[in-house]
Amino acid sequence: MLKKTLLLLPFLCSACIQLGGEAPPSAYYVLQPRLTAAAPTSQQALSIEIKLVDFPGYLERKNIVTKISGNRVSVAPDAFWAEAPADNLLHTLRRNVSALLPRARITLSPWEKNPSPDVKILLFVNRFGGELGNAAELEINWLVVRDQAAGAMERFSHRQSIGPAYTDLVDGLSHGLDKFSLLLAQNLSGAKHE
Repeated sequence: MLKKTLLLLPFLCSACIQLGGEAPPSAYYVLQPRLTAAAPTSQQALSIEIKLVDFPGYLERKNIVTKISGNRVSVAPDAFWAEAPADNLLHTLRRNVSALLPRARITLSPWEKNPSPDVKILLFVNRFGGELGNAAELEINWLVVRDQAAGAMERFSHRQSIGPAYTDLVDGLSHGLDKFSLLLAQNLSGAKHE
């Protein structure tokens, strides 16, 4: 009897697993730099260092975190960032600003060395996420340092209505980063911005 039970055990386990159904497939997302075709705001050659000083700690994970309501958040079980979200934000920002300032040399601190940049940009990310089916939100405080003198702290805020999918959230964040990139490039080139 024991031998028969042992022989049937793998089949019983397999049946139990199949009754639970298949797990939903995992999806991976990245921010999209979309300003590659935009007209440059300046041909000035600048050496720029971008440093991310602060990023919300609870977002520093592979799983995408969304707001539910009030002070509640949800960690997606099957929707992931393909790259650490803070790193993805920086790399996307660099590609956008490079498209707008094609002669600029942009380094990301502290990984890349730039011994004497013309300009340092310090970023403090307050919001990076949103609520599915409601809005994507991006809020960044930023500071420009030229010749060791810091300008006034500036604030960028973007809120965009989105659909119920994670793709909608990531697209909304990418769109917000496009707008921030344009504002930053205009500031660096001395162009007027709205």
